[in-house]
Amino acid sequence: MLPPHKLLKGSFEPAGQPFVTPVSDPVKRVIVIGAGYSGIAAANALRTYGIEVVVLEGQANIGGRTQTVSLAGAHAEAGGGWIHAPIGNPLSELADFLSLARQAFPLSGVFF
Repeated sequence: MLPPHKLLKGSFEPAGQPFVTPVSDPVKRVIVIGAGYSGIAAANALRTYGIEVVVLEGQANIGGRTQTVSLAGAHAEAGGGWIHAPIGNPLSELADFLSLARQAFPLSGVFF
């Protein structure tokens, strides 16, 4: 069973976020609904602990709101680059953990 408050053992752990609800019996198989960022991360964490996982996705592609698109003859990632409500958001902590550069955008610069 996954340890409480751990996404992956020995790696990223958002502050005070209870990710796992304890169950009484050992978990052997799990169905993950959605192959977006969270679904793939959940499936990866479960497989890390030897749990059989099936991921169900309703779209023709995986990635949720993120996609690889062709742009001027090159591939680019689109869709998931914005962290909404960054204060207290686990994705902000993950970006810091991965040393990803972030830049604040005031709403006055987004909406005209």
